[in-house]
Amino acid sequence: MKILTDFTQNLLDFLVEQQYEHSQNIIRTHTKKLNELGDLSFPTNTKNWYQFIDVIKEESVKSVNIVKFEISETTRELVTEQLLQKSSSWPIEINKIVFKKADAHIHLKRSPVLYKTVIKHVLMQDSQYGSCPIMSNNFNVGFSVNIEDSNIVNLTTLRMMILKEVAENFIKYNTMESPRNTYNLHFVANAVDNENINILCGPVLNERCIKSNLTAKELYEKRASDMRMMAQHKYGVQIKPSKAWETYFNNIGKGSVTIEMLTNKPQKSIKITPNDLQSANKGASFIFYNCARLSALFKEFEKRVMSEEYPRLPDIDEIDFHLIDQPNPREHMFSIIHARIYLLKALQCVFHNSLHLLNIEPIKEM
Repeated sequence: MKILTDFTQNLLDFLVEQQYEHSQNIIRTHTKKLNELGDLSFPTNTKNWYQFIDVIKEESVKSVNIVKFEISETTRELVTEQLLQKSSSWPIEINKIVFKKADAHIHLKRSPVLYKTVIKHVLMQDSQYGSCPIMSNNFNVGFSVNIEDSNIVNLTTLRMMILKEVAENFIKYNTMESPRNTYNLHFVANAVDNENINILCGPVLNERCIKSNLTAKELYEKRASDMRMMAQHKYGVQIKPSKAWETYFNNIGKGSVTIEMLTNKPQKSIKITPNDLQSANKGASFIFYNCARLSALFKEFEKRVMSEEYPRLPDIDEIDFHLIDQPNPREHMFSIIHARIYLLKALQCVFHNSLHLLNIEPIKEM
């Protein structure tokens, strides 16, 4: 997202005290444990920063720290004050900085203005939100196995097929409009030496840690049945025999298999246990349930608008995002609902775009 990219660039410029326009990964963006780790972090020791600052390549300063070469326990308070003050003019303000061992952890300020800016940006970009056309080269993706019937392939081949499709989506989503060159990228089951760029695909193992004999069709059918049982017993879905329900569970069964096949790095093996319902479908059912819950929530909101129980959703520029994380006092009830509806619409957009990258059709009910 551009607003976070701009913030990261501002932070980098501050740390190295010069403009640095090349891509970097020394400032890490976190996706888990945000309360504990913050939103971003960076190492404070200059041994990690050689590529950015020429002066620290000198032998005499190899062990010093990055901000003005001296983030130490005695200067952390000053550094924190400088960064907090500087960030007040950036796209996102810093709320606090926590130093842990050799890293500085940045906690961002989630202000009403930031909520509005980000949500508006997500909804405007819609299906293109999350794309980042930074790849200057294009890739033709293939794999080393000839497929005659995709239903009877073994699970390792199925994994390669899924990896290929997902890789194609990511490449399409992130390649510049006019790429310089085109290369061949192949998923292979065994190491080979040829002119292609090869990605080794690890085997799919059964519960005894040997190659599974299941076919793609058998696993798809098993997971469709598993998801049907979970919908009935865990979420209380009332299911009547019909072609529509059969198609529905076939689709989410395939989605479940896709998620299962992507649970480890491509080169690593994965274990598929067909009869372990809980571990196999825990992640998939959680994803599908929340996707369906969002759709049901919007459907209920529109129903209440049509019955004039709720007022219509105002334009986003009229929304008071100060209320987004407030309790539900009666006098502000609809204003709070409207702010949260916009937040959930942005969340749904991110949800759907992520699923489309995996070739999974978002579900509307469960």
